[in-house]
Amino acid sequence: MAPARTEDASSEIRIGAHRFRWEPPDLVHLVYFGDLDGPTSVALSEASRRFTLGKPRVFLLVDMSKIGRVSREARSASAEGGKDLALRGTAVVGASAHLRILASLVSRAISLLYGAADNPTQFFETEAEARAWIAERRRELDAR
Repeated sequence: MAPARTEDASSEIRIGAHRFRWEPPDLVHLVYFGDLDGPTSVALSEASRRFTLGKPRVFLLVDMSKIGRVSREARSASAEGGKDLALRGTAVVGASAHLRILASLVSRAISLLYGAADNPTQFFETEAEARAWIAERRRELDAR
């Protein structure tokens, strides 16, 4: 599935109903709308890599409040999408209990497969809470 570019093609990409947006210097904002299958997840990962690959650190802000069913292939593709990225924190918004378990498993797979040991995953009810946590994570990492 080819990415459909929006008005600001440099930082926002839509693939199907889902949206990827790069917020410089280090934030990926993913919003899922409806079901997520393997090919769509692969396309999202491939499209995002031109923004994230080679960055000294990357944070993920993932909105799952409107997501539908997530296929096994999509979970695998999401984990593979973390390869070679300097992931330093994942904030998930609006995930149900079931999706929290799935997101935790994907995050754990990324850590195990790609050595992303300093990449905590936290869950939030609102985007504002998630962004506040990412800001705190930045300060914490900058202080090291």
